[in-house]
Amino acid sequence: MGAHRMNIWAVSDAQRWLEWSCRLGPEDGETDLMKAACFRHLGQKDRWAEAMQSAEQKGMPAQQIQQESSIALIQSGEVEEGAERQMFALIEAGVPRQDAVAAFVHGCLTRDEHERAERMLDAWTADAPDDAHNAYMWGVYWSHVNETSKAMDAFENALAKEPSHELAWTAIAELHEKQGRLDEALETFVESAIRFAESENARTGLARVLRKLARADEARTVLATCASLAEPSSAVNIEMGRIELECGNYQKAERSFAGVQPDALTPDDIVSLGITVALAGRPTRADRLFALVTDNRYASAVSADLQIRLALDPNAREATDELKRLAQSSLSKTALANWLEVDLNELGKSTRTSISAAELYAQHCGACHGAEGDGNGRAARYLFPKPLDLRRERFRLVSASNAIPTQEDVEAVINRGMPGTSMTSFEDLSQDAQRLLAQEVLRLRREGIREEYVAMLKEEGEEIDEHDVQAVVEHLTTPREVIQVPRFGPANSKTIEKGKGLYFSQTCDSCHGKDGHGDQNLLLFDDRRRPTRARDLVCEPFRGGHEPEAIYLRILLGMPGTPHPAIKSITHEQCISLTHYCRALAREPTRTLTNHQRALQATGHAYLSALPDPRRPEYAEPTHESSSARHGGSPIYASALQKKPAGATHANGS
Repeated sequence: MGAHRMNIWAVSDAQRWLEWSCRLGPEDGETDLMKAACFRHLGQKDRWAEAMQSAEQKGMPAQQIQQESSIALIQSGEVEEGAERQMFALIEAGVPRQDAVAAFVHGCLTRDEHERAERMLDAWTADAPDDAHNAYMWGVYWSHVNETSKAMDAFENALAKEPSHELAWTAIAELHEKQGRLDEALETFVESAIRFAESENARTGLARVLRKLARADEARTVLATCASLAEPSSAVNIEMGRIELECGNYQKAERSFAGVQPDALTPDDIVSLGITVALAGRPTRADRLFALVTDNRYASAVSADLQIRLALDPNAREATDELKRLAQSSLSKTALANWLEVDLNELGKSTRTSISAAELYAQHCGACHGAEGDGNGRAARYLFPKPLDLRRERFRLVSASNAIPTQEDVEAVINRGMPGTSMTSFEDLSQDAQRLLAQEVLRLRREGIREEYVAMLKEEGEEIDEHDVQAVVEHLTTPREVIQVPRFGPANSKTIEKGKGLYFSQTCDSCHGKDGHGDQNLLLFDDRRRPTRARDLVCEPFRGGHEPEAIYLRILLGMPGTPHPAIKSITHEQCISLTHYCRALAREPTRTLTNHQRALQATGHAYLSALPDPRRPEYAEPTHESSSARHGGSPIYASALQKKPAGATHANGS
């Protein structure tokens, strides 16, 4: 039965039967070889290697082991010279023709040898015009050359010829996903997950699309069964790592990524890992990961230039040699293995007691804020909002009357983080370490202000007086008296009603909206002309904290550097009432957005209103009767099609 399911390309079903076969005949190495073929078709390299090792240990003939190894090498693109000869030799030795030819086409596409792949596909079509896998491979070819319409037609043709072709189902869903049609991708992945109940690829794809639809909890539920296995596959670990990253569970995310085989990671996966590691408190390692991706992308750009050169001059030996060198060095397994070493005992701990403030900063802050504090760390390009330029930008959360941060202000941000941004909490660091970090941040700020003032004097041709420079730096970095926040009594209907009146009289509604959800059509900019948005006071966390004292200071002093103004024309009693009203608007749990979603929120007018929010009546859960009936009452998958408001748009994150 396993062989039959393989012949119609229901690969996961074949695996299920092969597992039964293993239980009935645990010493049968031929079953392991068939399992290896399944893993090869599904792109699960780590499990392919395990199955091959098991087959060899059970005494399978070396010739059969070599056949599967050879076809895997051809499929990976590692066999360049003599690939056709090896392919025909495999066919003569009994390897199914469609398997060998498909492996050859995959290998050609991996090496971007499109004409060679097309010639083989033409020959295959002439030989077997009704072969469903031939139609599928045409889809793979068209997708590789970015002919998405032709690719979709080919994949659908494959399903018309063989409705159980699992790879075609997955390819159609992934093509929808690639084009940003997440609704269609979701529908197709759900259908695939129901048809092929054992398909890890279908579950992983479904979880990935749910994550991109900002439904991370559902994504985790879908993937939980696969992730609970003793040794989840690299694909499952990667997706679970991304889900935990988006949910802010950085240490869980790092543990998931730690189970990934190095050669299974794409550059985008490494970026996610780098962000995870940085936010888990290991920015030095993150910096190296980002450097690895940067080097890889540089190598890719150089490779493209070399390929153009070889197209013009196929005999350019130097270009050929350099291309091979880049291919061997780019994202090598050895390099990745070094970066992926995860010592979980280091998480959340400071280093030796004698560490300097500068070393602490480099270890915990440099990856995002930059080595010199200019906000241009290696991780910065992947974050929104961008990390603060500690040297020149105004600090957002302050308590002094002149809006200059005190050391206590900086320590509070280090300890708590800043909700709604990628600034994570470092509460696990000792108080001494937090104090040293705050001192280093303020030192960088003084240094930056001095640098900026001296540069201005030079540009104006003014004489530089060191005493004058020092006086200006002191003036711009010394906080005045700290605002004394009065004691807050309990909120009641009277104070909240007063606060509501102030909310409108002080024109808070002009940005935050009449209902507190924020004006979605108001495009705002910070003092560096970067797009930003008014906070959704109902659904989103307050950046300075939800405590009444923190909100009081945000109202009175504003958020320097942002469009949020200081309101100093109201009395302490009025400020208390307004604080109570703002707190009364807020609901738990708050909405957590990814970096990608925050970027879209700041640049797209209708984005936030399209996000599901069960607290709003317009987001009442639809019934989807046809979906549940069509999917046979499967609760996990049927529910995946629900909870999306009509007309919603999506954040197509990575």
